[in-house]
Amino acid sequence: SGCRIHEIAHLETAAYYYTEDDDGESFAWMKSRSLKTDAGNTEWMIPEAAVTALKAMDRWAVPYQAQIGIELAQRRQTNPSDPEIAEALRHARAIFLGLDFKKDNQIRTLSASAWNFALNRFARKHQIKWKFSTHQFRRKFANYAARSVFGDLRYLKEHFKHWSFDMTLGYALNESQEIALYAEIQDELDDIKE
Repeated sequence: SGCRIHEIAHLETAAYYYTEDDDGESFAWMKSRSLKTDAGNTEWMIPEAAVTALKAMDRWAVPYQAQIGIELAQRRQTNPSDPEIAEALRHARAIFLGLDFKKDNQIRTLSASAWNFALNRFARKHQIKWKFSTHQFRRKFANYAARSVFGDLRYLKEHFKHWSFDMTLGYALNESQEIALYAEIQDELDDIKE
């Protein structure tokens, strides 16, 4: 999807839906929240493979969500004013859940550091000599989208929830290989601004 890791972390059960255009063509969408650019509740067009993954995560999260439900019931019974109730509620419908070892093994949404740790553990296990971070996948998505025959930087800007084209260009272009294209786009932007 090209989403930021915090946008993935905000995914909840049944985060996908479909729309249909006038010709009957169906499009899949994913809904979440984006905080970095204050986009708030938003959505992204996704391929059918992403819907399949979201459906799998919905099923995978059920036992974790049930554990959060048990935690909530216990907290409400012990102290209905417990501030941790609000914290547990933030994670109750999330689908990317795991044990938070820093919080007495509570079930919580996976953090960026947890994702990066898991990615690098996977790489080591499969003898991949690369230091991964989740943000690399966002940049790679942008590179593919910009180079696609159907690629459109205006769509990519909207999809990434960027404020400006400058932000999008930073992801989509490899300056060392495409400096002429970057300069041409920058000149066009300068003309528009002027």
